[in-house]
Amino acid sequence: MECQAATTADGLNRQWFAGWLTARGATVHYDAIGNQFGLFELRPGAPYVMVGSHLDSQPRAGRFDGAYGVLAGASVCAELYRAASSGETELTYNLCVVNWTGSAPGRASSPADVRRAATWRRNDVAGRGRGGAPRVEDIVDPRRTP
Repeated sequence: MECQAATTADGLNRQWFAGWLTARGATVHYDAIGNQFGLFELRPGAPYVMVGSHLDSQPRAGRFDGAYGVLAGASVCAELYRAASSGETELTYNLCVVNWTGSAPGRASSPADVRRAATWRRNDVAGRGRGGAPRVEDIVDPRRTP
């Protein structure tokens, strides 16, 4: 399987994934370089637990390059959100699943995009955010909705 970033196939995957998330109660947002975030908000103002990977792939990387991390994380988030919304369980945090754009440099990733993504990740690891973890409100632009 090959589905490189910024191709028609990648766009169709992102469109499908946004619909899948929305149907399960998430709101979908995008940051400035196109990373896709499915937010399952249970406690307004609470921090988010973020899981995911990337739906695009590197040339000849294999069937589960990135996609498994996104889909497994999304399935868990959706089920936890359903269970918490119906009173079956209680969660302290909100949930977020991410589909990174061009997570590893490939044909369609520009060097500038890779630098911006690497800088964002490095800054968050260095301590920006709660306890050194990224804050969704620091990376999600609410004006960028599907």
